[in-house]
Amino acid sequence: MSMIRTSISTLALAVLPGLTLLSACKPAAPDTATSAPTPAKPDAVALLDGEPLTRPLLDEIARQYAGSANPYDAPTAAASAASAASAPSVGRQRLLDELVDIELLARKAREHGVDKQPAFIAENELQAKTILAQAMVREQIAGLQVTDAELAAAYDERVPPYQFKLAHILVAEQATAQAVLEQLKQGRPFAELAKRYSIDTDNRLRGGSLGVMLMDQLPTEMGAAVRYLKPGEHAAQPVRTPQGWHVMRLEGLEPLAHRPTLETARVWLHPQIVHAKVEAQQKQWRREAKIQLAESP
Repeated sequence: MSMIRTSISTLALAVLPGLTLLSACKPAAPDTATSAPTPAKPDAVALLDGEPLTRPLLDEIARQYAGSANPYDAPTAAASAASAASAPSVGRQRLLDELVDIELLARKAREHGVDKQPAFIAENELQAKTILAQAMVREQIAGLQVTDAELAAAYDERVPPYQFKLAHILVAEQATAQAVLEQLKQGRPFAELAKRYSIDTDNRLRGGSLGVMLMDQLPTEMGAAVRYLKPGEHAAQPVRTPQGWHVMRLEGLEPLAHRPTLETARVWLHPQIVHAKVEAQQKQWRREAKIQLAESP
């Protein structure tokens, strides 16, 4: 199960000896019999120099140690992960120590004016906006539904009952890929063009053969290009990936010995569908926004 974890240890907090907690960190004895001790707030888990450290902060540290379920997971999977994540993985005393350490270092940072430094201000603003953006994604996901019909359609599309025997011609430029396609239209053999043009040295001498691959092993763009080809056909347009431009050919189809069931495939199909919906909504927001990029200074 995929988990999103944020380790508090990344804060690189030094262990500060001699720190006292709620059980031992009480205000100093009053100077007079009439002085009253500082009352703790109801949600205080510790007092530091008489100031309360609150339970929500302690709970947040505990949550980050435990991790949280991937919000894109199917509800049943997410529930199982959340249940596992809710199990206490760090002792309360350690969490309290962590909270006190953070507060002490934060105080010292303010005393030294670190919170006024431009670099800190920018980093703090970026982190705050990043956390807010992540919260918005969770809000998006919470409002989405994936229907059985959508899952069934995705299953038929992305988990076909066969695997693909593929070949490609990889070139560096789109113009070269288009030139290869033109020669294929004229009847030039694919294997011959692969030997001549392909920059993929691993398979160019084998006619560009990629072997047999499952749909989910292919980059999304490649899968879309070959999904509905018939054996012996090549894709009408080149496919772009970080490696370059691919002219794709379907050599043949081989039946799967064991096709995953819809229920099995749900585990990875549900996140894919949710991710696509979230991404589509965000692209729509970007299209609606008025964005003006300043020229580099």
